[in-house]
Amino acid sequence: MSQEDTKLESCEGKTTSNPEQVQSLVRGERLLRAQSSLGAFAVYFESGRALVLQGSMSEFGPDIEVELKPSTLVPEQSEAVCSVNWSWIYGRTVKNLKKRTGGMGAAYGLDLGDGLVITISVGLWEGKPFLSFMPYKPQ
Repeated sequence: MSQEDTKLESCEGKTTSNPEQVQSLVRGERLLRAQSSLGAFAVYFESGRALVLQGSMSEFGPDIEVELKPSTLVPEQSEAVCSVNWSWIYGRTVKNLKKRTGGMGAAYGLDLGDGLVITISVGLWEGKPFLSFMPYKPQ
């Protein structure tokens, strides 16, 4: 059994929310489409799975939860106020997903190769977590 077969078998039809396992399983996935809202970022892959990053609150403040699940289980993300056209990242392959922490709070770096890393950060607005993206359009 190849590494790719093992990768698919370990998550096919299942939801995985262990950050280390999610980070490992998304490497090599090819993006089909992506959607975002104030509270979530969903990246859909050609394999039929989706990576969902969602703002949450922990005992230490705002945080980001990650899940890898069948794309059919992911609700549509839409936000009239903060709509982002993600078509410029379609067809890219995930090289890495890494959680970062620091003075500004939790963030994930989604490395799509060729120097393109999308940083997904969490903040608070009126006591609720929200996500921000950099870059959110082609440079």
